[in-house]
Amino acid sequence: MFTPQTIGLLMLAGSVGLATFVTLALLIAMQFSEKTPAWYYNKGMDAYQTGHRDKAIAWLLKAIHKKSDYVDAHYNLGLLYMQSGQANEARMHFEHVLSVRPDDADTLYNLALMDYADDNLELVAQRLDAIPALDGDGWYLKGLTCESLGQEEEAIEALSQASQLSPENVACWILLGKLYDKAHQPDKAVESFLQVLEVDPNNLEGNYDISMSYAKLSQWDEALQYSRRAVEIDPHYAKAHNQLGLACYCTENYDEAIEHYQVAIQIEPDYANAYNNLGYAYQKAEQYDKAIEMFEAYIQREEQVSGETSETREIQDHVEMLKKKLLEA
Repeated sequence: MFTPQTIGLLMLAGSVGLATFVTLALLIAMQFSEKTPAWYYNKGMDAYQTGHRDKAIAWLLKAIHKKSDYVDAHYNLGLLYMQSGQANEARMHFEHVLSVRPDDADTLYNLALMDYADDNLELVAQRLDAIPALDGDGWYLKGLTCESLGQEEEAIEALSQASQLSPENVACWILLGKLYDKAHQPDKAVESFLQVLEVDPNNLEGNYDISMSYAKLSQWDEALQYSRRAVEIDPHYAKAHNQLGLACYCTENYDEAIEHYQVAIQIEPDYANAYNNLGYAYQKAEQYDKAIEMFEAYIQREEQVSGETSETREIQDHVEMLKKKLLEA
């Protein structure tokens, strides 16, 4: 069956020369086969979805070549360049989106992420404030930004919002717990770290940090439980051994405390605090000569870093007291 277009071509072929007919047919075919901006855009998105980033960029560039104000193409080019580490190109396309859609939440967030990576914290805050309604990721980025700016109360508020919207965000709960701990609210820190462990029971940082917070609450059984778990997760984590040693010491298990302080020092030979703690554990075990040795090792390492301090002078006085005690024995 002949279509109207085919009939028209056949009629035309009878009234013109063959060469002219072929040229006209090619022109008509080109007109019917010319690709639209949407066609290039769809090809680009297909390439993106199948992991062909460079091809996706090439197709999307053709889309905006055909239609310079193609906002969706500019946005996805921004994403692709951002993922490729080409920040300048990404910014150019994202800024084009904002010129058309100034309150586009996704674009503002992506630009804020790049600003945060560049340590341009004030601009991050401005971009996030321009977003009408932040989601969990937005509140988390705001919390990170406020914390970096030293705005700890605002950081706690932002991270609290983020944790409610994205309760699976372990990093958010950990930072929130650390900020509560820094604000001398160990009870709230414990609540945050418990949320970490609800999501990820084997999280090393969560187990270690909650042990520290329980220690500040003098809840030594709980401190012992979580520091022991931290050591099980990573037997080579010196701070966890030091914390477990402290929990053992405060539950009057001095032999095990000595053991874990020694392991901490084996892992980190310049771990000054572990020497100090080991000195007190040896003293409780009435091994005064070893206690003196550890206290002096602590003083040496601490003064190498900070010079003489009131704390090192206090420990030195303590050492002199122990030496007298040994002489009197």
